[in-house]
Amino acid sequence: MLSAAVLATATALNGGANGIAAGGAGLAGGPAAASLPSVSPAKKTKGKGPKAAAAAALAAAAAASGTASELADGDAAPSATHTGIGPGLYCATFTLHFPVPGTYYVASCYPYTYTDMQEHLDSLQRRLAADAAPGSSPSPSACLAPSPPPLVRSLLCYTLSGLRAELLTITDWACPLEALRQRECIFITSRVHPGETCASWIMQGLLEFLLSSEPAAATLRSSFVFKLVPMLNPDGVVNGNYRCSLAGVDLNRVWDRPVRGLYPTVYHSKRLLQQLAAAGRLALYIDIHGHSTKTDTFFYGCEPSAAALQPTTSSAKDRPAPAASAPGCVALGSAGPHPINEPGLAWSTQQPSADGGGVAGAAGPGLAVQGAGVSGNGGAAGGAAGVCRGGPGVFAQPGAASASAVPLTTTGPSPRAAARLRVRMLPYLTARISSDYSFSKCSFKIRKAKLSAARVVVHRELGVAGSYTLESSLGGGSVSGSHFSVRDYLAMGASLGRAICELAEVDDIALLEEMHARVNLPAL
Repeated sequence: MLSAAVLATATALNGGANGIAAGGAGLAGGPAAASLPSVSPAKKTKGKGPKAAAAAALAAAAAASGTASELADGDAAPSATHTGIGPGLYCATFTLHFPVPGTYYVASCYPYTYTDMQEHLDSLQRRLAADAAPGSSPSPSACLAPSPPPLVRSLLCYTLSGLRAELLTITDWACPLEALRQRECIFITSRVHPGETCASWIMQGLLEFLLSSEPAAATLRSSFVFKLVPMLNPDGVVNGNYRCSLAGVDLNRVWDRPVRGLYPTVYHSKRLLQQLAAAGRLALYIDIHGHSTKTDTFFYGCEPSAAALQPTTSSAKDRPAPAASAPGCVALGSAGPHPINEPGLAWSTQQPSADGGGVAGAAGPGLAVQGAGVSGNGGAAGGAAGVCRGGPGVFAQPGAASASAVPLTTTGPSPRAAARLRVRMLPYLTARISSDYSFSKCSFKIRKAKLSAARVVVHRELGVAGSYTLESSLGGGSVSGSHFSVRDYLAMGASLGRAICELAEVDDIALLEEMHARVNLPAL
């Protein structure tokens, strides 16, 4: 199964074996793996829409056939046809000729198994331990290993089939415990859909970057705590599912009400996110996916609603004073151990809108995306103090107090526009760093069908402005005009890490003015 909308047949000649592999299946050992762009159902549009989609599918299949043959070190004569199989549905059929006998796998993207993940984490731990050993002299490109090592590998939970769901924590531990408790957290998840294997390759590239000796990586480790769940759906990966879990459910549609006994990885991930948000420490959330119909790599974000962007008119005496934090909680907007804050910038908590449609600001110092930028006397502007209500695992919305908004120059964006530009900062910076990322393909709308997805739930329930879905094409890039390779996906992970570092260190006002001049904001 290549995707829900693709039916493919592969014929291996001269003694070779036939093979069609699910994108998320545990596949290994074959001499070659062909990567095939998937075909999506054509939209019901007038004119040439369905025919154009079918033609594009044909071209993709033919290109993929050539790729498979090149991997097999042989010449090929691929053929492809398409037929209509129902209203708005099309089937691409193609034949692959393999002159060399053997076992071949045809997949929608380069396989990445549960075993691959475990072996990669094992190798990271061995490298870090070896670098930390007395007398070791790591090369400039080797992973850094302060004492203790920056990577802590722990158990998030066990899956329905008893597999281990990993939780990784990366930070610089060589500092006082109190400083660690005050660091903001960046939470990143991946591979909730088993067939989107490129998500695992991107996560691997990000892990390699965060544990490297690059100055940007060292800055991130000394400034933030990274919490990473590299595989949210191990059961689906091991059993060869394309999208669902072992319970037969899309785990990215249950974040609003995760059932512990059915969706343990989502339940425990959300519980940890709730704890971090209640403590005022959740600065950024990213969920990494693959996309079967678009090219390039891009973000889905959460546009602040029109109601959330409205300045309030209450006076200072009408607003509640900052509440004292419970033990282990950090007041938002406090100085903290962040040497990368821009002096004079104000930061605010997220203030959910009355209709639940987004938030006005965001929590904590460090990341520019978390600034509010909405003027007025209300809680949407400026720095604020967070309130930690309840104990661990108890969801609580952070409270807000007022402060002055980020000052903007007369040529810069209005406070309202600045709030909208802030949620676009990370996608903008990432596209500026790597041509594999496309800012123009990013979307910040919240569709009704996505209300129970991780990105939207973290944004609306936990009040995080910087909540994103990162989508990477299973095909390739529009700039290069070629299919993405494993090396490309690994590089995308590193580029994401560099963009997060730049976001933390950027001149906030200068970037807002640059984006104001170059980014066209759609009407709300």
